[in-house]
Amino acid sequence: MRVVFVHVRACVRDGSWWWHRTAELMQERGVPSVAPALPRPGGVGGPGLPEDVAAVRQELQAGDEPTILVAHSYGGIVTAEAAAGIGAVRHVYRSIWHGEGRSQE
Repeated sequence: MRVVFVHVRACVRDGSWWWHRTAELMQERGVPSVAPALPRPGGVGGPGLPEDVAAVRQELQAGDEPTILVAHSYGGIVTAEAAAGIGAVRHVYRSIWHGEGRSQE
């Protein structure tokens, strides 16, 4: 089993920084994890949702062991798309509410 963490870079330095404490505790227990970098720069313009989905999907396809996918905020949108059709994925989705009329993208 492995864990893939996804977090939007606009809120924090990067996904690996956001999840590093959890990843270290899991590694101590023999559970590998990774937090792929999302190409989206965190602003308007440049790479967007399709590129972020592709980056996460590439990581999910890198192995065939059972995978737990943990996401926060916009990462939940990315992982829902990226995990589609990948049988090894067990999807844990966490998101926040932005309010009516506001987009997470």
